[in-house]
Amino acid sequence: MDHREDFRLFLCWHHPIYWGAPNITDRIPAECFIDMRRFSNYQDLRAYLKSLDENAIRTYRQNARDFLSSPQFKPFSKEAFVDIFRRIIREDTGVAL
Repeated sequence: MDHREDFRLFLCWHHPIYWGAPNITDRIPAECFIDMRRFSNYQDLRAYLKSLDENAIRTYRQNARDFLSSPQFKPFSKEAFVDIFRRIIREDTGVAL
């Protein structure tokens, strides 16, 4: 499975609403998602979502696509995960894969 599956909302042209780790923007640009913490309640979020015009939606979508093809995405790639496991195996067994 391609690790990009975790980013399937970006790939499907959705603009995800995020409510999780407060340091998410250390890894993923804020322009790629809607941060729920910006809103005091669901009604405010809903009002914001309803206010988005086609241009704003298109911008979120393009920002997400740009992120997926940028060097910033590399730590999330399957190659990066394979490298982590190779390193662990090498450290634990001394065998280089």
